[in-house]
Amino acid sequence: MVAYPKCSNCKVHNGFYTAWNQAKSTVNAQIQNLLSLHRGVPIYVTGHSLGGALATLAVGDLKETFGNIASLLTFGQPRVGNKEFAAYFASVIVANRVVHYADIVPHIPPSSFGFSHQGNEIWYDKAMSTYKSCAPEANTCSNSLPATSLNTGDHSMDTYITLPGSFFDRIIKDLTEAV
Repeated sequence: MVAYPKCSNCKVHNGFYTAWNQAKSTVNAQIQNLLSLHRGVPIYVTGHSLGGALATLAVGDLKETFGNIASLLTFGQPRVGNKEFAAYFASVIVANRVVHYADIVPHIPPSSFGFSHQGNEIWYDKAMSTYKSCAPEANTCSNSLPATSLNTGDHSMDTYITLPGSFFDRIIKDLTEAV
């Protein structure tokens, strides 16, 4: 972990933070181009896996730069920072993390290394047909599974994109009402 400069005692994964800092200027330029065409629209940030980790780190910078970040929605996102980072993050933006049943990636890096999730967890069953919503690191969603049942097969982006349209309709409705 390395220090995260936006909050006291916050630390984040060094590799994720380095990758975000390398991509930041390109992302900012692309958002600026889009906003020049669509002034005043809210920005929704999303990502899968490593993209979810980078999206999480991006939100703080993007909010400072553009101000109109509406929410963050990630899929199969790994843990990004420590508990202090998670608490800071909760004060900055509405965030939801979708986790497919026994996806191993949301369980790395391990919490025993000091990492903690931010954002509400939307935990889907194996068939991606029902879900429940939990607070970060709750033992009633994906953390309820034994470590031996976690797998890479549930991490596939192909699985995440099979979510029904009603899921995205509900999320967009919830997110726009929260703004």
